[in-house]
Amino acid sequence: MADELSVGRGAVLAANVEDMARAEAAGTRGAMLDRLRLDDGRIDGIVSALREIAAQDDPVGAVARQQTLPNGLLVERQRLPLGLIAMIYEARPNVTADAAALCIKAGNAVLLRGGSEARSSNAAIAACMLPCAPMICRKPPSASSPTRRASMCWSCCSCRTSSTSPFREAARA
Repeated sequence: MADELSVGRGAVLAANVEDMARAEAAGTRGAMLDRLRLDDGRIDGIVSALREIAAQDDPVGAVARQQTLPNGLLVERQRLPLGLIAMIYEARPNVTADAAALCIKAGNAVLLRGGSEARSSNAAIAACMLPCAPMICRKPPSASSPTRRASMCWSCCSCRTSSTSPFREAARA
């Protein structure tokens, strides 16, 4: 995912320019604009964060605690995926990549809903990362459900509803 985002940097930065112009036209100022802004340094930070997440040990299946009861029964507390994690966040495009990577690393599906101010940036980040979904899914998508290919690992609501959504393109494939 980090490599794909690094390669797609130009598209993400162009999308962020659109978001910044829309936010400024809407009267957004100060810290909110700063959180929305992406540049090469911030994209490098996102790429670095994705690499750090990828380098972490796989938490799924790790035994957090183990004990043997007096009757000999072995009881373990094991880390397992929660299933689906839904996250709503404001105009912080970096959260799209960070949240997706963390949830997927832990074996969860993730539904992301970023602020409308970052709509284009979030869609561009999702488009960069989407090609990695088939490689990182723990369970391959069902052949009878082609739309699951894009949605089973993670999804970004703001780009799923777009007519140029990478999720729609993947569903057509």
